[in-house]
Amino acid sequence: MSADTEKLKRNATSHSLPFALRKLGHVVIRVSDLQRAVDFCTSVLGLRISDVYPEEMMPGVMVFLRFNVDHHGIALVGG
Repeated sequence: MSADTEKLKRNATSHSLPFALRKLGHVVIRVSDLQRAVDFCTSVLGLRISDVYPEEMMPGVMVFLRFNVDHHGIALVGG
């Protein structure tokens, strides 16, 4: 089942939200090319690797990346 792209495009963030995001605490993204994604995050976005879980711990391997003092803000999973 594919998503209705036109319906997705109509989703909009309300400009009258009673809050403002100031931080992301934990985002996990599954990527098809883990090395390429890590290269992009480190060389283009300036993120730093804080941990790597090998295949034995996380099928597909998981790479944790940070952009501030938190252990990680983004985790990438291969697969």
